[in-house]
Amino acid sequence: MRTEHSGQIESKKAAKTVFAELRAEFPEVDPEAIEATLAFVEVAAQRSLTEEHLYGAYQLSRGRFEILMLLRRQRDRTLAPSVLAKFAGVSRATMTQFLDILERDELVRRKPDPKDRRASLVALTAKGEKLVNRVLPKHFQWLTRFVKILSSSERKELRRLLGKLKDGMQGMV
Repeated sequence: MRTEHSGQIESKKAAKTVFAELRAEFPEVDPEAIEATLAFVEVAAQRSLTEEHLYGAYQLSRGRFEILMLLRRQRDRTLAPSVLAKFAGVSRATMTQFLDILERDELVRRKPDPKDRRASLVALTAKGEKLVNRVLPKHFQWLTRFVKILSSSERKELRRLLGKLKDGMQGMV
């Protein structure tokens, strides 16, 4: 009978075989680096799936939730689309797509910028604010559960290591 544990053992054996084959073909391959990267990617993928489930329950995506959060943080609940795109780390075209959906769902509205007639602003609607306020407690519970199995010192070490990885990626693109 195959159990989840035996499946993991088989998977690890298969991975070792693959790494051995790759090392023979590409001696410069660092199996530990590959294994660490694959483990990181696997955790990130699982995190994304659970995150999609959380936001999906509210007919949101992570990106749309992030926009609502950015607007909520503003005193007047308003930002320019270009500023939203910059803060969210997406292109203006992607931001337009997000805003079209959020506006269709009446969570935000576009309005003329009183300081520049050529520009528009995005404002959080009462419905949008109500939704983001409803999602926030679940969001924070989810974030807490994600790392709850780690001790305080492990969380600090994780932040340090992730920061180091982030810094190391600066020159890769």
